[in-house]
This record gives sequence, C-alpha cells and structure tokens, in this order.
Amino acid sequence: MGQAFRLGRYPLHFHMVGSVSRSYIHSVAIHRTFNRAFTIHGVKNLKISDSVAYDVKGHAVFVEDGGETDNTVDGVLVT
Repeated sequence: MGQAFRLGRYPLHFHMVGSVSRSYIHSVAIHRTFNRAFTIHGVKNLKISDSVAYDVKGHAVFVEDGGETDNTVDGVLVT
C-alpha cells in the first residue's frame, strides 16, 4: 500500500474534509507500506483506534499541518 516518493499516495488519508465526527478508523492492520500509514490533513474529530502499523516507510501516524484538532489516536501499535 502507498506509493513511494509520491505525495498524497497513502494507505489511509483523510484530506481537507473538515469535521468528520461520524468517521473513524478501527481495527485496521497496515503492513509493508511504502509511504506512511495513517495521514490526517485538515481534519477535526477523527478517531483512530485499536489498529496496527507494521513495517512502514516513513511516518506511521502523520498529522500534516498542525491545524488538525480534536483527533484521537488510541490503542494503535506502531512497529
């Protein structure tokens, strides 16, 4: 999953969608990705829980601009 050296080519990418209070990532396993695992950009109220990111090239959980608020990452194993 993911494409090496290509911006925006990530396995799970929430991109500039504002408030996503009814969206979540739960019980997901991402392994051997070539470009990040979970990317949050311009998003509020996203919950990522009980998931695994294994053998990731780059960041496993990436918050892109720093303006993302009220997001939760809970019970995520990164190896």
